[in-house]
Amino acid sequence: MVASVLNDSVESSIQVVRLHRRGATWHVQHNWSETLLADSGPQWFSLQADEQTLPIKPGHHRMTWRVTIDHRCVIAKVIEIPGLLGRLASSLIGTPAEREWRTLRAASRRGIPVTEALAVGVRRSRCSQTVLILKDVRGALTLHKAWAGPANKHEPISRPDATRLISATASLLACAHEHGLVHGDTHAGNILVYNKSPDKIQAMLIDLQSARLQRRPLGSRAALGALAELDQYFRRHATRTQRLRFVKQYLNDRPALSTIPKDAKALRATLLAYARVTARHTARLARRRDRRLKQQGRYFATIRMGNGWKATVTLKLERRQLFPEPGIPDGTIAGWRTILKPVIERHGSHRPLDQQMLEPVVLEHHRYTGLFARISATLGRTTHRKQFESAHRRRHRDLKAELILGVLEHRHRGLVDATILVRPANPDTQQPSCARRSGNTSLAPSQLK
Repeated sequence: MVASVLNDSVESSIQVVRLHRRGATWHVQHNWSETLLADSGPQWFSLQADEQTLPIKPGHHRMTWRVTIDHRCVIAKVIEIPGLLGRLASSLIGTPAEREWRTLRAASRRGIPVTEALAVGVRRSRCSQTVLILKDVRGALTLHKAWAGPANKHEPISRPDATRLISATASLLACAHEHGLVHGDTHAGNILVYNKSPDKIQAMLIDLQSARLQRRPLGSRAALGALAELDQYFRRHATRTQRLRFVKQYLNDRPALSTIPKDAKALRATLLAYARVTARHTARLARRRDRRLKQQGRYFATIRMGNGWKATVTLKLERRQLFPEPGIPDGTIAGWRTILKPVIERHGSHRPLDQQMLEPVVLEHHRYTGLFARISATLGRTTHRKQFESAHRRRHRDLKAELILGVLEHRHRGLVDATILVRPANPDTQQPSCARRSGNTSLAPSQLK
């Protein structure tokens, strides 16, 4: 074991030591080093085998766990760094966990309420891994869960509770912006709230991997843009009066902001500017979601099926909080290949599918006959693709739309000659007219898994 005391660029009351243990390099608070890195302690890079761990939040190449050590709880964020470019970037600017560790400690020194970072470890091997260990706050909830209230109560939040949450959140963001913190992903899931006293709620920021600290406080334009990120949630879950009260509380908590209005007329001008910023932010998010339709990612995927077939399918449904569809599971590329392979094999032969595959996903077939129709479909967009993209674009803008899971297109000699639209069939409602046409087939949604 090699240990050395690290000195921060500014004074810090908590001493940090650097250790080499279990094939990893650690930076850890001195008072937590023996607890976290004891030989009998958790295997931080393989927590799935530990009985004292509880998975909290899965992610892309990352997993968040709650770990119990000596009757105390900590949060561990384990991140894998795949690919040569990712490892090269981590060696130059630090791993994601190391960057968040530095941001958390710098924000804490400035007096910004953030989660306490206890340790960060990096294991550089063929597949680099890094882990960030944070102190768990007993009884803390995300702002999303606190505002929603108990799951068994379908009632709006009480006025006193809403007032306390609004005050705590506004004070938190005002403090963060006054000290130059730009979070980059301010939403109700990245703010923790807990009872500091029976009549006072304390809020803190979490997930600072995208955050940055600047020397000066945020100006009015940057501040309103950050508030617009949070407003994406509350414009659906809070009243207009509550949202207005939040903005007023935030402005009152930032006395150093030179553009704070001192009269009603100036306040209205600021609120109008805030409304414009929020509208632009909403439109920008919708366009970003639209681009996912043509990208290979965790929401949509393009699959080459062979013999001229190409499928664009939905892997993960967006906006589930607004469009709850519990009967539609998330899918995988392998699962979609299993579903679509017999469909396209039987498409040319007109053979029916097995009866065990007949519910409840509906397929709508369309053939293009004629050279002009095939050229138009190839150069432009087919009718089924237009329906698929239009439905998801409406959902990206929080508008009610039919759910379409995928679209298949077949090309013969470079020209589109057939398409298939994939819809889920809802047994509780009447199927769309297209589902009753001849040639339509149904598939079990369990195969999406």
